[in-house]
Amino acid sequence: MRKKTLSKVSNKVAFIIIGILVISLLFGFLIINQIKTNQQQASANIFNPASIRVDGLGYRPNDKKLAVLVNPINGFNSSIEYIPSNTVQLKRVSDGEVVYTISVTSWNNQETDVTSGDQVWHADFSEFTTPGDYYIEDTTKGTRSEDFQIDQQVYRPLLVASTRFFYHQRANLAKSEPFSQGHSISQDYVGTNQDTEARYILDPNNDSLRKDLTGGWWDAGDTNKYVSFSQQVVHQLLGSYTQNPTIWTDDFN
Repeated sequence: MRKKTLSKVSNKVAFIIIGILVISLLFGFLIINQIKTNQQQASANIFNPASIRVDGLGYRPNDKKLAVLVNPINGFNSSIEYIPSNTVQLKRVSDGEVVYTISVTSWNNQETDVTSGDQVWHADFSEFTTPGDYYIEDTTKGTRSEDFQIDQQVYRPLLVASTRFFYHQRANLAKSEPFSQGHSISQDYVGTNQDTEARYILDPNNDSLRKDLTGGWWDAGDTNKYVSFSQQVVHQLLGSYTQNPTIWTDDFN
């Protein structure tokens, strides 16, 4: 009888311990989940680049520098409300130091733009010319822009990438290292009935009309080629070189 009583007590104690453990685990999970939620909300509040928009390519020191601050009124993002402070801060990325205070001015008397559905403000920081990596923050409202750069050569990476695109888009050309930079391919579309022996579409069986049409550039991501479009490419490349020959240095790889 004593053994049965002890057994029942032991079972009750075990159930109580298990219950405490389960409750503790659930409570701990809820706390962790709440902490994560709070962190996400805090992160969302302090980092909402959709509200403070800057030029992702950056700005040259002596160019006009304008940030656009938006409050969506109509459209898919109308639930985001942002009325900017009278001033916002330009901060250095490396240490968060305020390097310039920017006055905020409303655009078009704060009318809602019909096309975008937004109210718009401008933050002009053209007077600040020191090169470096920065972001704009509205500390009062708890939001900031993406990082951006002020540098005389901010457009050079775009120039290099755009020029290299013409290399990768060349038709029927093998691309190999070091120029392919991990995107090597062998010579393409030079097999039977392909570009080396293209047929006239209205008389494909007439061998006398066979032409070698290798070269040129592929079209917009596909493997079509159009003479009418190729002349525009040649014109743009030659025109760009004529207007500013010194930027086309021989180090684009």
